Amino acid sequence: MGERLRDARVAAYLLDQRGHGRSGGRRGYLSRFSQLLGDLQAFRRAVRLRTEGRQLLLGLGFGGS
Repeated sequence: MGERLRDARVAAYLLDQRGHGRSGGRRGYLSRFSQLLGDLQAFRRAVRLRTEGRQLLLGLGFGGS
């Protein structure tokens, strides 16, 4: 998917949520939902500084199958 977005000249950014991937924090743990919201707000601010135009937020599930 990333390659297709790149080929279409669409900027794509990925948020590595705390406790997942390479980010810090205890695996899969949030002490408060507000932490997730704060992380997301900071991420969107960082993207706005790097990318002009509209943003589309695409979310995937938290490991539910």
